[in-house]
Amino acid sequence: MDNTTAIKTALESLLVQADEARAFAIIEHSDSGKFVQFAGSLSSPLLLDLPWQTLSEAEFYRAVVFFRRLGIAPPEYELFDGPLGKPVAKQVTFQFQLRSVEVATEIAIAIFAEIYLLADCQLLVHVGSGA
Repeated sequence: MDNTTAIKTALESLLVQADEARAFAIIEHSDSGKFVQFAGSLSSPLLLDLPWQTLSEAEFYRAVVFFRRLGIAPPEYELFDGPLGKPVAKQVTFQFQLRSVEVATEIAIAIFAEIYLLADCQLLVHVGSGA
């Protein structure tokens, strides 16, 4: 099965799951360990999550440019020095809701090509449940 078909099938399977299943899909390049993950359910749209902590500095900046080019401004959150502390830094996240499986599939493939610089690679797709 090619990457597009495998990713699309996995994402479609999320959208028929009950919320309680806490279903997810991880798309991974096994040789490098690079990945992007999605969550979703029957009543929740697809949520793309590209964990910034796993990105190199160059990948992080490519991700910012990539998502801005799509018209998606990565949200920033303040980090605090303690539970009731003062803000000490800002953190960018790459988490976005997507309304269509087709768009999510295209973005997932583009992440590997444009952020990870792994164009035309074979990807593994894992579907699981947190329940």
